[in-house]
Amino acid sequence: MKTRKKFWPTALVLGVTAGLFFPAPGRSGPKKWDLRLTLQVSGRYQIIDQGVTTNGDYAFTLTWEGTMEEDADDYRLVQGDVRLPDWEAHEVSSATSIRDILITTGFPEKPSFRYFYVLKEGPCFQIVFSLEEFDIPVHPSAEHVTLDLPRTAGGDLLHSDIDYDAHIKQGSNVLKFSSGLIASRPIERTFAWTWRHQRWLPTRDQILFSLNDHKATAKVFIRPQAVRP
Repeated sequence: MKTRKKFWPTALVLGVTAGLFFPAPGRSGPKKWDLRLTLQVSGRYQIIDQGVTTNGDYAFTLTWEGTMEEDADDYRLVQGDVRLPDWEAHEVSSATSIRDILITTGFPEKPSFRYFYVLKEGPCFQIVFSLEEFDIPVHPSAEHVTLDLPRTAGGDLLHSDIDYDAHIKQGSNVLKFSSGLIASRPIERTFAWTWRHQRWLPTRDQILFSLNDHKATAKVFIRPQAVRP
């Protein structure tokens, strides 16, 4: 049952050019913007397997900063800085007579972007991202399941057997913009959604119960780069 993740590189574009700028009148060249996304997440999970109950909760902030530029009929990104300024997690297992507690430092993996890119769709564009997932419980266990973390519409993982979008309970994970909105002025928008999924999985002669839910807020800031004289 244990599902191991396959690493996809974060969508990067190499070949950073110094002095990215808007074209002056009469000069050809792509338009460019500063792009920043701040993702704030809080979630919890529960696993019941062979009479052992594991409860976990987590919260983190993950940021992506870089530049976006027109590239023919599409956009390309240049990654600048990706940070995890806040990360906290706890897990409690009933496997022993004394409740065994793991805190953040006991978690071997931290939230990070699996990929991050911009998809152009006619007069609009959409920010698409997915996070690296990890196995739970973190405590030693014969069985593990994948902890689903937030991702945008269009960001389903090829190996995932869960339709993430189908389990959004409130809000929207569609980070879509009109290209005209960013032509000459900065914009900032906030997207928020809640997600919940539970399932029962056969394991040997038992049934494993898994519950996973989270709340995500994605704040996007896009600013045209200043015209270079």
